[in-house]
Amino acid sequence: MLTTILFFLLALSILVGIHEAGHYFAARWCGVKVLRFSIGFGKPLFSWRNRENTEFSLAPIPLGGYVKMLDEREGNVAPEDLPFTHNRQSPQKRIFIAAAGPLANFILAVVIFWVVNLTGVQVVRPLIETPAESSLWQGQWPAERAEIVAVDGQPVADLRELQLKLLDRLGETGVIELTLQDDVQQRYRVSYPIERWLARVQDPSPISALGLSIWRPERPALVDGVMAGSAAERAGLQPGDRVLATNGQPIANWNAWVDVVQRQAGVPLALEIERAGQRLTVTLTPDATQDAQGQTVGRAGVYGPSVDTSDLIRTVHYGPIAALRAAVVETGDTSAMILGFLRKMIVGEASVKNLSGPVSIAQVAGDSASFGVVAFLSFLGLLSISLGIFNLLPIPVLDGGHILYYVAEIVRGKPLSERVQAWGMQIGIALMLGVMFIAFFNDFQRF
Repeated sequence: MLTTILFFLLALSILVGIHEAGHYFAARWCGVKVLRFSIGFGKPLFSWRNRENTEFSLAPIPLGGYVKMLDEREGNVAPEDLPFTHNRQSPQKRIFIAAAGPLANFILAVVIFWVVNLTGVQVVRPLIETPAESSLWQGQWPAERAEIVAVDGQPVADLRELQLKLLDRLGETGVIELTLQDDVQQRYRVSYPIERWLARVQDPSPISALGLSIWRPERPALVDGVMAGSAAERAGLQPGDRVLATNGQPIANWNAWVDVVQRQAGVPLALEIERAGQRLTVTLTPDATQDAQGQTVGRAGVYGPSVDTSDLIRTVHYGPIAALRAAVVETGDTSAMILGFLRKMIVGEASVKNLSGPVSIAQVAGDSASFGVVAFLSFLGLLSISLGIFNLLPIPVLDGGHILYYVAEIVRGKPLSERVQAWGMQIGIALMLGVMFIAFFNDFQRF
C-alpha cells in the first residue's frame, strides 16, 4: 500500500511539474512576470525564490499545481510592471501560454516512449486460440493457434495494438474483421457481428468479449523443486517428477494439477507420477492454507517448471531516429484513441463507468512499478498524454477553456464580458465536480 502511494505521488509530481513548467517557460518567453510556481495546493511545505523573485513551492495537496502570473485583475500592479502582466499580453501570446502546459505533457510522452524504445521493447505477439465452433465468428479459422495481423484491414504488431484497435470499436454496430496468419504464413479472414458493442460495460475486455483467448505456452505438470517440510516432501515427491494423473484422472498440464490440489485441502490424493522413465504412485495430502481472499485452499509445496515464452514474446530494437519516430507515432495513436473514447462516452457509445479516479490511477502506478522501470515509464507516458488531452478540453477552469476565451476575443476584437466569463467558470466548475464525482464513485465500486 505504501509503495502504491509513493509511486502515485512520484508519477503525479512528475506530470504536474512538467505541465506547469510548460506554462512557466512560455510565460517567461512572452515577457510575463511569474509570481509563483507551485506543485500541489495548500500552504507550502517548503519554497525558494530565484533571481526573478519567482517563488517555487511544494504544497501538501498533490492533486495538481499552478503558475501564478502577474495580473491586474488579481491585485494592484506597480506602473513599471504593467508591461509584464498577463492580461496585457496579446490573445495569441495568452493562447501560447495556456497551450504550453498540455504541449509539455505531449513532449514528455514522446521523450518517455523514445527512451523505452531505445532500451528495446518486449512485446507480446497477438497469438489467439481457435474459438469454439459454437461462437458467432464467420469465416474459416485455422486449426491451430494463429497470430492476428490486422483488425478491419489495419495492421497490428503486438497485443497492445490489438487491444487499442478493438477498444476503438466500443459502442459501434457493424462487423469486426480480423486477418490471421498461422505458423506456415497462410492467412485467414474472419468476422464478428457487433451491436452497440460493450457500450454499457465497465472496464471492458474486448478480446474476451469476442470469445477469444490469448495463446499461452503450455506448462507441463513437472516438479522443478520441493519445499522443505511441505506436503510434497512428506509424500516423497522429487525434482523431475511428472504428474500424470490424480485419483485416476489424467492431468494435462501444470494449471490443471494446481486446480486439483487447491480444491482438495487436507484430502489424500493418489498421484500417478513418472520418475526416470518409471511409473510410481504416491499419496499427497495438500496442506490447508488461506489465499488472499481468506478462502481455504490446498497447497502441495512445489516449484513449477519455467515456461518457454520465445514463441509468445519478441523484443523490438530501435536506433535513435527510428525510436523517436515510433515514439511520435505511439503518442499520436494513443491521443487519437483517448479522444475517440471521450467522444464515445459523450454520445453514449461507451460507459462513463470507465472513468478512473485517483485510487485507480494509484493502483495502476503501483502495479506498473512492480513490473520494472520500463512498465512504469510506459504508464507515465500514457498518463501524461491523458493529462494533456484533459487540460485541452474546452471547459472553463481548464487550459482549453482559457484558450476558448482567447479565441473568442480574437474573433470579437475584444474580450468576453466579465459576466460571461464568470458564468463560464461556474459551468466549468460544475462540470469538473461532476466528472470528479463519477470518477470517485467508479473507484469506490472497483475497490
